[in-house]
Amino acid sequence: MLLGEYLRESGLGDFHTRSGVRECDGERRTHAWMVQDGLIVDITADQFPDACAAVIVTRDSSWHQSWLPAGGYCLASLAHFEGHDHEGRIRDVYESLVAVAAE
Repeated sequence: MLLGEYLRESGLGDFHTRSGVRECDGERRTHAWMVQDGLIVDITADQFPDACAAVIVTRDSSWHQSWLPAGGYCLASLAHFEGHDHEGRIRDVYESLVAVAAE
């Protein structure tokens, strides 16, 4: 959600989350990534040993197609946290990360 917000604020448009589920190492695992007009952005693929790269940015990913769809499809932004108890803390963390990125 934080990366989606950052990309949007950087003028790169809206990204949406996708999530999937599958068996990994004998366990049912879930995973989430972002998409925009067919472009896949996945910064957490490194948690899975069969991922093709630690960070994936591509328009064609057979690895992502191996996940069964799970959950909804929502805008990847801080709006996701509106009304949550930790909304203020998330916004503070986001602003801190943006400040560090600008250095």
